[in-house]
Amino acid sequence: MAFTSSNNIQLVFVNLPITDDYLDSVRWSYEVEFNRQMKQLSQEYSFIFINLSEKVLRQYQYFVDPSHLNRYGASLVAREIATNPTIPWPSVR
Repeated sequence: MAFTSSNNIQLVFVNLPITDDYLDSVRWSYEVEFNRQMKQLSQEYSFIFINLSEKVLRQYQYFVDPSHLNRYGASLVAREIATNPTIPWPSVR
């Protein structure tokens, strides 16, 4: 984080989606706690946290297994990131 800060680079952390099949009750509680802590840390350390695990992308058709995206899921995630208004993308000249 010191490197990105000293080079005026906005750090973006993306939590990728996983399927509901993967999120049993134990994993779900860890996921909730992880997201809570990441939101808190993002405010404390001034980085952007994007939580895509809350999106509709959790449908199994976008995965090769319960926790790894296939090419269709990866394409949707890339689109979500590219169009996310909180990311300060450089201006195209």
